[in-house]
Amino acid sequence: MKEIKKFTYYDYLKYKKLEVLREDSESYKLNQLHQYKDKGFKLVLEEREEATEFINRAMGIKGTPYALEKEDIEKYNSSFITQDFKAKESDLVYKKKEEDIFFLMEQQSKIDYSMAYRILNYCIEIIRGAVDKNKLGRKTYQMPVVYPIVLYTGRTKWNAKKYFEECQVRLRGIQGKNFASYNLIDINNYTEEELWEQENFLSKILLLEKAKQKDKIADYLHTMEKENLNDKEINILIKMIYGSYGRKIGEKDIQEFIKKIKK
Repeated sequence: MKEIKKFTYYDYLKYKKLEVLREDSESYKLNQLHQYKDKGFKLVLEEREEATEFINRAMGIKGTPYALEKEDIEKYNSSFITQDFKAKESDLVYKKKEEDIFFLMEQQSKIDYSMAYRILNYCIEIIRGAVDKNKLGRKTYQMPVVYPIVLYTGRTKWNAKKYFEECQVRLRGIQGKNFASYNLIDINNYTEEELWEQENFLSKILLLEKAKQKDKIADYLHTMEKENLNDKEINILIKMIYGSYGRKIGEKDIQEFIKKIKK
């Protein structure tokens, strides 16, 4: 039965050839789809409008005079892989235009108790690549700054240390400082109503993550049929459904959802 189920998903994707699922020169494989959820979050945040909304909320500047516009940021090359985490490349980095201000975004579906150490390594690598060595010795030179943001979509509430010094041994009587910390977006801290009220595509994906925890995915998809999504968002959504939620919904319900949302 297990092999038949796998073939059904693959067969559907390969032979149905729904226009919304097709991408030039790409052949979807089942194992790739099961890993698509995390990549899907990255694809959503690669849209500058979504990324700007996410940064403003995470940094607490939404609705303030300091809130960023999508024209204020640009994607930064984050292809570096640190020596200690060769298989854990940073998810996404944005840079504020004309300033050495960086926003590092990491998506986690499981709690990682090494996160503070990982963030420290990523920040050092970004700063090392961005620092102006010609100005480094000047008194007035300001170093690049990195604001790390961790998006956590797991079932249990995040309980890893947020500050690097909390993970270190400490001499008694010496107070630590906030060094290499990160901002945390934990979906467990948001109600379903709060996520529905946010007018961005990422919040809809986060709702599906909450629905998965409560086995209410089909109900949420029925509501999302009424959302005005563009072709790229529909493409991402359908692939994420197959990659992460398909076993909980079933082939028939997925096909019905695709037919309705394509309208």
